[in-house]
Amino acid sequence: MKTLILTVDRDDDIGTKASVSTPIVGRRRVLEAATGLGVADPEDSDTNSLFAAIHLYDKESSNAAAKGRQVEVAAITGHRAMGIRGDRKLARELEEVLDVTRADEVILVSDGAEDEQILPILTSRVKVAHVHRTIVRQAPRLEGFYYTLTRIIEDKKLARRYVLPVGLITLIWGGAFLMGVAQYAWGTTLALVGAWLIVHAMHWEDRMERFLHDLGQGMRSGKMQLFANILTIGLLAVGAVGSYSELPPATEGTFYRTLVFLQSFLFYFVAALLVRAAGLLIDEWVREGRAGLRHWTTAFTLIAVGFIGNVVLDVTIAVLRQAPLENVVTFELVLQLAAGLSVAAAGVLLNRYVRSFFVEGEARPEP
Repeated sequence: MKTLILTVDRDDDIGTKASVSTPIVGRRRVLEAATGLGVADPEDSDTNSLFAAIHLYDKESSNAAAKGRQVEVAAITGHRAMGIRGDRKLARELEEVLDVTRADEVILVSDGAEDEQILPILTSRVKVAHVHRTIVRQAPRLEGFYYTLTRIIEDKKLARRYVLPVGLITLIWGGAFLMGVAQYAWGTTLALVGAWLIVHAMHWEDRMERFLHDLGQGMRSGKMQLFANILTIGLLAVGAVGSYSELPPATEGTFYRTLVFLQSFLFYFVAALLVRAAGLLIDEWVREGRAGLRHWTTAFTLIAVGFIGNVVLDVTIAVLRQAPLENVVTFELVLQLAAGLSVAAAGVLLNRYVRSFFVEGEARPEP
């Protein structure tokens, strides 16, 4: 009978930190990997697992011959992103180790519950005789909250999984209190926690990481328009649903209900087109190092249309309601109209000034 003492590194610290290729079979190679990882990161718990596997190997080897048994030690790793990709790599390396060692049973050496998630994969291929969990004894002062929090923050994997959601929730609550909209903080927090739970429950960590990576690549390579278009469609869809839900009863008449819908939908419409214009502007800026005047003109025009269109719809709705004149022409309405006209005038002046500047620059003779 042959016993394999196996240690597992699910996030591949052995490969990423110590630059050791896996799988690792044999006491000498496992000892070299443990030493390399210990030098690269003395605080990594996988170092202790490797040394614990060697210790257990030496202990079992001392009386294995007398009992007619053989003992071997090995280490396998997953992937730093874990998830499906990491488990497939673990299964592949496990098959390689079992083919080489021809082991009849396995003793799994683990440093925690995370490494023991390989047990279903392991038990489907070979008999598991024992699970040996190694726990490192720390000095009392190192077991404090500050040390633990510091280690979590410094560990990229744990920081993305636990610190990032806590930081976002804290930022949401702080911003909500500063802007006086604390009533929205609970809803946003619950939505964020729900999204976090869904991502981890469905094991979508790899997909989210690829999406965020593609988003960053897109912004750097001038493909922001794709994401701007997606956001534009989302805003239009949300605006249409929200505006429809605010419609008055059908007894008010089709024309009146249409005006109410347009007034409610106008903000989403302008915001969606501004997002699309921003995507075009960023793309051109990344590709050519400058942004064309038409994008700025479009932004000024959309903002002006938003202000003036809202005033026109507001007045039309008030007239249909037969509201008194003093309730129609309010200070807020006049302010919106003035803002819309000012933005439109600023856009026209900017367009003319910049165009005249370039025309004069081209017409000016060289000295």
